[in-house]
Amino acid sequence: MNLIGLKKFKMKRENKLKMQNLIFDKKVFPTRRVVKIWVKNNNYKLLSYKKQPIESNKTTWRARQRHPKYFKKSSFKTIILKKGVKAVKGYLNAIRK
Repeated sequence: MNLIGLKKFKMKRENKLKMQNLIFDKKVFPTRRVVKIWVKNNNYKLLSYKKQPIESNKTTWRARQRHPKYFKKSSFKTIILKKGVKAVKGYLNAIRK
């Protein structure tokens, strides 16, 4: 496969990555309310997990888009969307496409 063919293959493959969750830095997004507003203003959804649409740990908030069980294991990739916001993407299992 030549270099151009390889680039096209990579582009097609990247398009198949699906959003699993959004990660927000608490330094940039200090409250759940701010995260919720950003999610809605940017046309993402809030999927409740354990009755909590936005999960929390010491340094980040997470807004789940799809449950991880629908993805192939070890297919996840984290990308930066903008300052303070990362997206975790992965390949869906064959049954969930």
